[in-house]
Amino acid sequence: SGITLQTNGKVITKRIAITGNNNTVRGFTVTDPNANNGFQVEGNFNLIENNEIYHTKQDGIWFFGHDNTFRGNYIHDILDPSVANQDPTYDEHADCFQTWDWAWDTYNVLFENNICDHNRDEGSNQIFMISGNRVSNITIRGNRFIMRDAGYSPVALYGGNGYLIENNYICNTTNAGSVAVYLAGGKNVTLKNNEWAGYSSF
Repeated sequence: SGITLQTNGKVITKRIAITGNNNTVRGFTVTDPNANNGFQVEGNFNLIENNEIYHTKQDGIWFFGHDNTFRGNYIHDILDPSVANQDPTYDEHADCFQTWDWAWDTYNVLFENNICDHNRDEGSNQIFMISGNRVSNITIRGNRFIMRDAGYSPVALYGGNGYLIENNYICNTTNAGSVAVYLAGGKNVTLKNNEWAGYSSF
């Protein structure tokens, strides 16, 4: 806890796991085809800022805990080709950000000014995959989300309570997206000043 890791120049590293509190991780390039995610955050009051994440086995960031901030990160090309090419019909869901009911309450989390350029055009893909009822007070603000598959929802809320989703740009380059935000269980959701393109509904 209480550690700041900041790069001087470009630093490429494998998956980063944070279990402590009040840490800052800034400026890293994270790529790890053997890991399910690029970052896994389980502590509280952490800042994950201006990192690049690509070519993991499944997701960009797993987040748990409270009062964490994810700002200015660039997530793209999530699945490493060696993983995706094992099976052309590989259908494990690949997400930029994911959390679920595990062993932590997850609340007061801010996602701000991130870019997720999701290159998958088949399988189950989301920008956010949030499930479980131990998730609350999530703010998603000022992000840019780009999708390339037809039918799936980039912001999928399967549980939790208290969402503010504002000033985001959500784009599907195929113009065949079904819904940009999917409320399948999330409660008390506020959508404000978002822009979307390539989706039939929000």
